[in-house]
Amino acid sequence: MFKKSFVLFFLAICLFLTSCSTQDKGPNENFSSMKSDEIEPFKNEEKVEKFIETRSSELFAKWDAQSSESEIGMFNNSRRNSDLSDETIQLLLNSMSLSEKTNGLLDITLYPLTRLWGFESDEPKKPQDILVSLMVSKCGMDTISVNNNQFTIDQFTMLNPSVVTKGFAAALIASELEEDGCESALIRFEDHIRTLGKKENGEKWNVALTDPFQPEQVFSYVSVDGGLSVSTKGTFRNYFEEDGKRYCDIFDPRNGKPVDNDLISVTVISKSGITADAFATACLIMGSKEAVEFYQNNDDFELIMV
Repeated sequence: MFKKSFVLFFLAICLFLTSCSTQDKGPNENFSSMKSDEIEPFKNEEKVEKFIETRSSELFAKWDAQSSESEIGMFNNSRRNSDLSDETIQLLLNSMSLSEKTNGLLDITLYPLTRLWGFESDEPKKPQDILVSLMVSKCGMDTISVNNNQFTIDQFTMLNPSVVTKGFAAALIASELEEDGCESALIRFEDHIRTLGKKENGEKWNVALTDPFQPEQVFSYVSVDGGLSVSTKGTFRNYFEEDGKRYCDIFDPRNGKPVDNDLISVTVISKSGITADAFATACLIMGSKEAVEFYQNNDDFELIMV
């Protein structure tokens, strides 16, 4: 298991990575806020970069909820399996499993809430509370049914798994690269980084964490082995302000409102990419006290909170 440690860093509570050569208990899966300090060249670098670009574009196109031609878009329209690929089936199954682990805080059915709050428009705004409450009653992971990998969703349910697609895709691509003989690579999808092997000089990867108070600045680094995912979720990225209050695009499924607690950024490090995304999201929603308890009761990840 991961070795747990507590580190006080400036005004943040940080639960810092000290050992990452461990077994993962997360699901099987066969950063603008993060940067690597450097990417060492590896064999067939151009080929690897092209593969990452092509494969990730293919995967993200399948899972784009805004596109009526994507697998998720067609599924939302038909309410039942519409020729879902193996990757999408595994993405949904893992999401359902992780939702249970996080007591429903990972919820990929909140797409109607995202639209209600206007985060897909040029002018998002706070909706009426009664509409939010109504939408919450129509969402929830219990509106997804699965039988022998055949999925159905309730009438008003719409899926958007984007909160976990980067981690799932990065780990999948890293596995495919490794099978193809690649020994060293760093895959970055905005707020998610996946490492494969070590740098060519044998050193670990150094990942910089962005200061959420000054997004152009770095506040710390983490040194990670290969085969790990580093995912950061925060309230400081995509948001709007109304009447002096900030509203982010990460929602608490319990009340349908944007996260509003004592945390502004959560980073999770795990051997499972989708677990890193899911737990970072859930811990951000929880707030620091509940997140610490969750962290102490699970051995398959490390946690940094700001």
